[in-house]
Amino acid sequence: MKKLNPKQYEGKNRIYRAVIGAPRISRLYVWNNDRKEYLLPISGKYYLAKKYEPDANGKPIRISEYFSTLEEARKWQASQETQIKADGVLTDLGPVLGTLIEEWKTRIFPTLAESTRVAYEKIVNLYFQQLMDLPVLKTDSAAIDRWIDSLKDPRGSFMKSVRRKSFDHELSLLGTILKYYGEYYDDSRYRYPIKERHQKAVKLNRESKPKSRDLTVEEFSGFCEKLREQPNGEIFSAMATVQYFQALRISEVAGLFWEDVSFV
Repeated sequence: MKKLNPKQYEGKNRIYRAVIGAPRISRLYVWNNDRKEYLLPISGKYYLAKKYEPDANGKPIRISEYFSTLEEARKWQASQETQIKADGVLTDLGPVLGTLIEEWKTRIFPTLAESTRVAYEKIVNLYFQQLMDLPVLKTDSAAIDRWIDSLKDPRGSFMKSVRRKSFDHELSLLGTILKYYGEYYDDSRYRYPIKERHQKAVKLNRESKPKSRDLTVEEFSGFCEKLREQPNGEIFSAMATVQYFQALRISEVAGLFWEDVSFV
């Protein structure tokens, strides 16, 4: 486990760190004075989960509870996860995507190859975090537009790779998870939000400029310099030079005699 930096939490005996992929669930760490670091508790309830529930007047209030396992915390949260605050009242808008994704993984992952599971986990952890607290029925076409816009933001980290040509895989996985909701939940209000415009929007207008396989003269000169540093480097460098400028195979160069060479 990666150690937590004590300097960030100086003077605190207990700290909570958010659990990746589990919105509003935190993990408890306690200070170990002997080891001078934060560690997991030896026993007790380690997970702190939060959610909204109606009070006696039907108004939403935020409550929290401790649990021994992450699964228990998620189940408790999901029991009222469909209840969120909207204009002062509680409205059923379906589970948030973070909860839906965990349910989808529990049911679907056992049927997938390990390499596929690893690829899906990477996409979820890197690209879906801003969607985790969004209720399913709030994940409409406009929300998909905003998500794609954020992925394509030239100031963001997702566009740094010059090899990135589209966000097809990310959109496809999100569509798979949303279709899962349509298949497994009897919700007549649900409308699949991904449109044809989204399929086009994830394409990036980047021209491919294939790198030439040919060494430039400057690159070849550098190669020869390194070659001359090796045992028998001078003769190998000379052979490489003949290959480079005459486009010959090594067998052809190795078979040359002086009488085959003309400097005219």
